[in-house]
Amino acid sequence: MHLGAGIAQLAGIVTAATLGMAATPGLACGYEDPQSIAIGALNLAFPDSLHLRTAIWQAQVDGLLPRDPPVAAVAPSAASTPRSFTAPFAQSAESGDRATDPAKTIALMEALRVIEQMRLRLAASDISNNQPPISMVYASKVLWTRFVATPQGVLAQTHASGPESGDVVLITEPAVVQAMVSGNLQPEDASRRKLVRLYGSEKDMESAQKWLLTLAPPSANLITKE
Repeated sequence: MHLGAGIAQLAGIVTAATLGMAATPGLACGYEDPQSIAIGALNLAFPDSLHLRTAIWQAQVDGLLPRDPPVAAVAPSAASTPRSFTAPFAQSAESGDRATDPAKTIALMEALRVIEQMRLRLAASDISNNQPPISMVYASKVLWTRFVATPQGVLAQTHASGPESGDVVLITEPAVVQAMVSGNLQPEDASRRKLVRLYGSEKDMESAQKWLLTLAPPSANLITKE
């Protein structure tokens, strides 16, 4: 979708809402602090981004993406505890230290691993030079990562506060990126099914779209060309 010069201003809504709702400085995404997630603000800044949920559900039904794991039951004691004490980083009443939820830490490490795979694939592309920066956000977690092409290669700035002026915004989810880099989902199919949503100028979105096509493994690209 074309947002033109107003994209940075609109993205500021998301950044302000996300950072403003975080109780502790440095908690930048939903893997660390679900209380800080500003999903509504994300949809306000980038129209129709919430429709990604429906597209992912349909892809799961069609067997293109793995199903969501079942939600664990909440113990009665936890249900009556304020959410601030059941967050991934919980505040200790005695020491004031934050205790990390291992499951959330593992999920974050996996998300960062997939982001690194994406960076390596983009960097290996023969069209990586002069590409506009891509600010990718995982919609359900509001985890921002900026992919920037430099003379030294493609850099991935994880836990970014949001997109910068001139960035192409990519809204998706970890399962989609994992499926593309592993070859289980062709980038063309992800685009056609609206599993990846781009926002920016028409020219930059077209360039970013071509760059994203290189996420498929080399073997998958060969099969597609044949």
